[in-house]
Amino acid sequence: MSIQRSRPGEELTGLLLLYPQHTLLVIECSTEALLSVLQDLRHMEENPHSSLILHPRILLVSHDLPCRLFPQWFCMMLSESESRRTEASDEQNPEKLLNQTMKRLLQLGCHLYNTQHNTGSTMLTPDEVLKDVSDVVPPVAAVYRLLQMEALLSPARYISTYHSPIHQPLDSESVWPAVEHLRIA
Repeated sequence: MSIQRSRPGEELTGLLLLYPQHTLLVIECSTEALLSVLQDLRHMEENPHSSLILHPRILLVSHDLPCRLFPQWFCMMLSESESRRTEASDEQNPEKLLNQTMKRLLQLGCHLYNTQHNTGSTMLTPDEVLKDVSDVVPPVAAVYRLLQMEALLSPARYISTYHSPIHQPLDSESVWPAVEHLRIA
């Protein structure tokens, strides 16, 4: 990835699931690298005619993780049949759908981590991964529904929120007695 070339020595790990019409990306990196990726996505979102990625959404951003879940960068292309193994109900609660998708991604990450450590292999093929845990790959219907959720931030909204100051009252604003009472005539 270009982010690894622009930031030598910084490790980027994660998972890229390529569905026939959608993409799901899990990225483990520094905050600076994440902001760089999000700025690229924002640029793609603002210029839809020049990019392949339309309407990206952010499911979750976590900071200060004790360790990485994905041992390396892993990319998996899913066929139409593999991505439709389990369907998401249209009536399913959006919060429940998000939780189930995150749970599946964590299970897939744990499986990748354990498989690599147990086999000692640094290169895993999608067939090796899918043979035992195809039911934990998030279904394409779930990914499609997540993209439709307005509650999930776009890269532009996330970056705007990230760079916005937090408006907390300063200690000097909440002193007692009030400043007006301290004036000496």
